[in-house]
Formats: sequence, structure tokens, C-alpha cells
Amino acid sequence: MGGAWGWQTIVLREGEYTLEQLQKLHDVAREEKCILVHRLATEFSANGAWARPTENTINYFAKLFAEGENGLIPSTMHVYITWGNEPNHGTEFGGSCDPVAYGNSAVAAGRALKAANRNIVFMLAGLDLAAPESRPAFCDAAQFYQDMLAAVPQVVDVWDALASHCYPMNFVGAATTSGRRSIMCHRWEKNLLQSLGVAKAAQFKAFITETGWKHGAEGAPIEYAASNARFALQRWQQAGDIEAVTYFAYKFLTPPFSSFTLVNQENMGNEVAFAISGIPKVKGDPAHIHNATCTSTFPQDIVENVPFNLHVECRNNGTDIWDGLSGTYSLLLQSPFTYTCTDFHTVKPRHTLSTTCTINPGATSGCPTLNVGLIKNGNLLMNMMSSQMCVYPAPKLTLTALRRFPSVVLSEGVAEVQVIRENDETLISRAQIFIQQGSAEIPAVEGVNFDDTYRVVVIKPGSLPVQIVNVRFAKTDNILEVPVFLPIDKNEDGKFSLSDLISSYSR
Repeated sequence: MGGAWGWQTIVLREGEYTLEQLQKLHDVAREEKCILVHRLATEFSANGAWARPTENTINYFAKLFAEGENGLIPSTMHVYITWGNEPNHGTEFGGSCDPVAYGNSAVAAGRALKAANRNIVFMLAGLDLAAPESRPAFCDAAQFYQDMLAAVPQVVDVWDALASHCYPMNFVGAATTSGRRSIMCHRWEKNLLQSLGVAKAAQFKAFITETGWKHGAEGAPIEYAASNARFALQRWQQAGDIEAVTYFAYKFLTPPFSSFTLVNQENMGNEVAFAISGIPKVKGDPAHIHNATCTSTFPQDIVENVPFNLHVECRNNGTDIWDGLSGTYSLLLQSPFTYTCTDFHTVKPRHTLSTTCTINPGATSGCPTLNVGLIKNGNLLMNMMSSQMCVYPAPKLTLTALRRFPSVVLSEGVAEVQVIRENDETLISRAQIFIQQGSAEIPAVEGVNFDDTYRVVVIKPGSLPVQIVNVRFAKTDNILEVPVFLPIDKNEDGKFSLSDLISSYSR
């Protein structure tokens, strides 16, 4: 309650969810910045107990959590799973406590789930640490672990973290205590498992998937429960080996668990809920899958100091939302060039980012590589695509066959050359040329590129302008033969008119 990327334990029954339904659940969790712990369950059997999982149970969940192009996109990179619930209660495992059968079931489930999704974090079910040794109804937790590990040692291979049910003594004890029946019960479990030969238990992160105080008529005063919950949360935050705590229960309005609920029928929080929500939280920063499929058309040859537009489209194939505008994600173009890109807003998984970047190579020379990357909070997450582009100086233009009608070569003179981009009629460049023996040269035509087509217009005083169309500049010399000038533009307005005729006869 409160804090970004908090945790929630949910129960998934066999056959309850389709992939589409589970995906919608994870989409909501992603939007709300919530990490889910999935407690996998079966159905109630005829004897009133939870049925034991079967091969069909395992196959159902493995298929449900399978990764891939058409598989689940979870709210975070890792998918957290606990296999069942308190199997040292006979009613939670087909009617009788059986550590060996549970261990074999966990091995089969862990292997199948991990084969389906490499990011599964698999946990054995949290045990009831207060249960007595009274089989078949109950197994003592320590004896359950001992019997299971002795008969099924391979269960350790699929075991990634510890799910613990850390209730205070008799559900009303103080949050200051430690040991097996306390809010720090995970420490007792880790020590026990190490003594039984599970060396990796020392590094287990603990997921306290159940905890809470019974309050009201059947428990402690609610003020007492609130005070202890507040202290417990502070203690858990300082523990260092606890990954998550999920309180039991957020909303449970009917016996036997109504005395644990945090909210009422109207979803109004009680004193315990306010105590928990009022504690400053550590902002979560879960790992995410960062992957994208991008398309763009990079120019191969560009001109120094000439900006160009690069349209980029990238499909988000990861698990996080790319919140661009005023968010934590942005694009990074790694190159010697300067650039600006249009803003993008929210790009959810399996949606596409679309942006246009205006890039200026400046005075760069050579053939640098342009990398398009995704950054989060200033840190590069991945390079999405790249291309090598060669930068060239502005191209040279030579004009030849400069003649006056009918075919008199111009030995000298001055003219203006205008270069106009054909697709939008934008004037790109204007330069004065000096004619010598029927030719002229522009050492560098500024502003043009090697991809667009242009009209080259030559304007000589007293003559109608002439033009060469569909000009595409090359990296080397560009030589254009100029049409013959007609010396009939007496008023130099760029067109032949009555005024030009009058000017001719008046002379």
C-alpha cells in the first residue's frame, strides 16, 4: 500500500485463467507499477481438500506462463511463482500431508515452468510453521523439510527463493520477537535448510507472502495490530534479505479470515491499512526485458552541415512501458552529429514508438556510425539499430555551354545560380557565378544532399532565366550543360512581356 513497484500475491487456480485474461491482469499490474507473486493452486476435491496437482496441472500452468512472440508479457522481467500453499496441512494437499509427494510434484513443476519461461523465479509453498506433527492431517514444518529433502534432494535444483508465512505468535504476538513463530520466521527457515544441507538457502531472498495480525472481537485491539504492523514493516525494510512482503489479507469480509482484512465492504481502509500506507516505502526498481524491433531508412552518403530527417519506428518487445514525454525513457543517437527528435508519449509492450529525428552532421568528416539507443534515467539500456554514414563536403558544380542565342559563347559576364528543391519548391542555395569562356564554377553548393532532386536556375541580366530540371547531385564533380540564353528580358523581371517589346523598339 503506497510506493511504486510494490508486491501483491494472487491465487491462480488451475483452469481459471486464459492467456488473454492473465495478460490483462499483468497489463493492469504494469500500469499500476505492481509486481505479482503467483500462488498456483488446483481445485477443491470431493473430500473438501485442495486436490493434489497432476501432470495436467503442470502442463496447464507451463503453457499459461510460456514466453515467446505470442506468450505472456509479464509486468516485470521475472515471473514469481509459489507452488501451492502450506502443503504441511493435509487439506492443502489432497487430504494428507506427504512431503515426498509434494517434493516430486515441485520438481516436475519447477522443471516444466522453467523450460517454458527462463525468467521464472520458482518457490516452494510457504509452510504453516505452527502446525503440529500429526499425520496425515499435519506435518511439523521442520520434519516436512527434512523428509522432503532426504527423499527428493533434486528439489533444491529448481528452488530459487524462499516463500515464508511469518505470522506473529498466535496471530497476535508482538513484532519485536524473533524465531520460528515470529515476523522474522524466514531466518529460522533459512538456518534450518542450511543445517539440512541446502547451502544455497543462505543466499535465498525471502518472500513473506503471508503475515498479519488478527484484530477485532477474535483477536487483538485494532490499535495494537496497527502499531505492530507499522513496526514490523520498518523492521522488514532493514532486514536486507527480504525481497517482498504481502499482507494477508487486503480484503476478506467473511469468516474465518475477516478479522485479518485491511479494508471493509466499501473499500475503506482500517487503522492497520493506514498504518501500513503511512510508512515511507522504498521505491522498487524491478528488472525488465528490454527488446525492440526497429525500422528506418538511413541515408548512406550525407553532406556536411546539411540536416536530414530520420524517421524511426520501434516496436516495444519488452516488459516495461516506455514513458517518453516527461517520463524516464528517451532515445539516444550516438554519433558526432547533433540532433533533435519529436517527443513520444507512452509506448506499451507490443506497441510502436514513432518519431522523427532531425540530424545535422556539422563539419564531421569520414564515415562515423550512428547508433540509435534507448535510455532510461540517463542510462543506456540497449542499442536498437545502427548504420554507418559517410560525410562529404558540399558538392562542386560546373556549368558549361553558356551561350547567347543563337549560339554565341559567352566569354565573360556575371550570372546568378539558384538551386531549388523540386518536391517542395524550396530555395536551397543561391550563388553568383563569373563566366569565363562559356563556363562557370561553384566550388561548393551549400545545402543540397545526394538524395533529393533539384532545379538549377541560371539568371543572367537581360536574358530570360534558363533551368535544368531533375538534377541529383553526386559526390564528385557535377557538370551541367546550360540551355541557350534568350537576351529578350529587357526589364529583367524574369519573363518575356509587352514591356520587353516596347523596350526593344524604343531603342
